[in-house]
Amino acid sequence: MALFPGRVQINEQDLVDQRRERILWREVAAPVLAELRVTDPDTRVWWVPGALCRLPLHAATAAQDAAEPVAGGTGLPESLVDRTVSSYTPTVTTLHHARARGAAPDRARAAVVYADAHRPGLPELPAARREVRVAADRFGLEPLDLAACERAVLLDALTTCTHLPLALHAVADHDDPGNSRFLLPDLDLTFAEIAVKRGGWGRLAYLSACESAHSPRHLADEAIHLTSAFLLVGFSGVIGTLWRVPDAAAEATARGFYEALDDVCGEPALALARTARRAREHYGGAPAAWAAHHHVGI
Repeated sequence: MALFPGRVQINEQDLVDQRRERILWREVAAPVLAELRVTDPDTRVWWVPGALCRLPLHAATAAQDAAEPVAGGTGLPESLVDRTVSSYTPTVTTLHHARARGAAPDRARAAVVYADAHRPGLPELPAARREVRVAADRFGLEPLDLAACERAVLLDALTTCTHLPLALHAVADHDDPGNSRFLLPDLDLTFAEIAVKRGGWGRLAYLSACESAHSPRHLADEAIHLTSAFLLVGFSGVIGTLWRVPDAAAEATARGFYEALDDVCGEPALALARTARRAREHYGGAPAAWAAHHHVGI
């Protein structure tokens, strides 16, 4: 069971988030669930959000007086994360290409990458060191610290690894999304530099980095962000974040995710959904605290 950091205070932004998630429930989630007649909470649903890609559709939540509390006696109103396993894809064609590529190599090759150097202007990430240790132990290897090795190691891992967990600072460039980038100790790694890579057969990239799935408002339906760059490289599934995530919350989500993988036969979308359900029970009415991570691809 993941241990999530202390409960958050409900501030004005959280209240805005709650109103937004209720609108998403009424206008998007509830009609789709009714049409699909979904009854199994582990049913997989792929969303092609288009201009809604900035929004966490999986966090769509009914108004308190519009639904019974969810199973388990949490006292929380019904949410899409409790009803389905949500994945996202920029386009139907992207999903088709991912499925058409065939299976990744049977033998897993993993690299767990982080940066343990303090960079002026950026907060340190002590929880990231613990997070990458959890991932590295799962794959039976030592994490790679980009402060102690060349960035070429990460570039090589993009096309040679089946599993690639990252724990790095990142920033979305709102004016030029092609310049959205991971903040490395020496030279940053941009969307454009990643996206030109081809030929990978990765199964999963876990991007524990802020705003790795964030699109600028004026290009919301273009899906130009770090998460989509990994799809272009050849990863069939990518986990990214829609906004900035506190270090401790990112660590707890990663721990919960890797624990859940063992219970779901290695299915990342299902593992992430189960982690989000537990986090929602902890954080209650603050989707900003539990809904940032989402799964893209197959």
